[in-house]
Amino acid sequence: MRLTEEGGSRTRLELEHIAHDDMWEQYGPGATGIGWDSILLGPAGHLSPGAASPPEESAAWIASEEDRLFTTLSSERWCEASNAADTDEAAAERVLAAHTARE
Repeated sequence: MRLTEEGGSRTRLELEHIAHDDMWEQYGPGATGIGWDSILLGPAGHLSPGAASPPEESAAWIASEEDRLFTTLSSERWCEASNAADTDEAAAERVLAAHTARE
């Protein structure tokens, strides 16, 4: 992840990653998509005015219903994208189960 000052109150965020094919086959686009959505929460928590929180609050949030809802909604949007791309619908269900500990 790179943050580059763009002038004034603007910053450019660049994020690069590698997606492993085996994860894509098993979980579809949500395998990386939910992770991308979650990754962006970290900088938002530190860069938003007054939003910095101690690490123990972040750890508590990960176990919260709010996090579960965020992950579920993210997964649902990635499921829609996956279905639009004609990928395996069951893959979207597997990624939701994996990220929310549902069976």
